[in-house]
Amino acid sequence: MRCEPFSRPGITRTITPMNESVIPPLPGFGEPVKAAPEPKSAGLIGVPAWVDHVDGRIDSWWDRLRGHDPVDRTVFGLTEAANHGVLWAVLGAAQSLPRQDRWKRAGRFAAALGAESALVNGPLKALVLRPRPIPRFREWSLRTPRTSSFPSGHSSSAFCAAVLLSDDSDVPKVVWFTLAGAVALSRVHVGIHWMVDTIGGGLFGYAIGKIAVRLVPLESRRTGDTPPRATSGAHR
Repeated sequence: MRCEPFSRPGITRTITPMNESVIPPLPGFGEPVKAAPEPKSAGLIGVPAWVDHVDGRIDSWWDRLRGHDPVDRTVFGLTEAANHGVLWAVLGAAQSLPRQDRWKRAGRFAAALGAESALVNGPLKALVLRPRPIPRFREWSLRTPRTSSFPSGHSSSAFCAAVLLSDDSDVPKVVWFTLAGAVALSRVHVGIHWMVDTIGGGLFGYAIGKIAVRLVPLESRRTGDTPPRATSGAHR
């Protein structure tokens, strides 16, 4: 591992090369893509240079938001909570339990997120060859996948879950989608994904969630609610 500190304390540009004998040069801000380690997957589709340029500019701008300890620790906790979909699994279970159709809800939730994860972490990441950014935080142990950076699995699962959780929910939709957006942006903040990765993942996850809602509509009753009374025949 090779580290080089920059102006803000507690944050470093770190490269962990896949081949320790070849250490790529540390990039300047706004140009991290070319120096990042290659992903494990051998993709067939490359990312256009203009996308790399836009992402590099966004990442450079984002540096002004890094280096503030309360913010960094909150973002780190959020991104870690969403690892492997744990955050969404807990929220999905909590929402399903009070409902009469709890098993249908839980089954739909699990199936949709399972399909989303399989597609994102399988064929989609295998198709797109994109190195990840350089992780930013030295003092925290952050899980860094070695697959292709595009699309973001965290972002995809977040927006898929937001669609499902907002379907027949007492919690306003804006809450679920704000949380999903925060998880997606946390990946940019800690330097695991580029902004375009999170946008692409979010759009894909949103689409999968909408398909699940359309294919498996839900009832709206909770445990203990009185079923609606059947209407009688015509009034006489």
